[in-house]
Amino acid sequence: MDATVSPAGSYSYLWTPGNYLSSVTVLNPVSTPAFTPVTYTLEVTDRTTFCTGKDAVTIIPVSQLYIPTAFTPNNDGRNDKWNIPGLALYPDAVVTVYNRWGEKIFESKNYINNPWDGKYKGIQQSGDTFVYTIVLNDAKKQFFKGTVTIIK
Repeated sequence: MDATVSPAGSYSYLWTPGNYLSSVTVLNPVSTPAFTPVTYTLEVTDRTTFCTGKDAVTIIPVSQLYIPTAFTPNNDGRNDKWNIPGLALYPDAVVTVYNRWGEKIFESKNYINNPWDGKYKGIQQSGDTFVYTIVLNDAKKQFFKGTVTIIK
């Protein structure tokens, strides 16, 4: 989980419940629930003033790859990037996107942290359909090919 606080060393942390967590007392534990969603609450306490703050996050496990066929990069905060749920299960995956002329316009070997935002060389692409390939680089050598549409 990707919680942030600054300076991190000035606070203590307590995550509840502790189910499926690598640690309940670190800022960024790893959560590995099998199939059921889990809502975690993080309580942060300032070690000097003892002031506390709380926030919650729900983790919904994804057990398989789902490749959306469209997204809307219009900066409204929803579907602005082509997120691919389940791809985090394949950290060595390579995602490549091509335009209608076969020109490679995007490639990422760390897609979960760098999803496509619909831009090529910094320029937002128009509403169109693009071809993608996804190589999971897993033991089964899984490969996916299809199309994704930018909706304007």
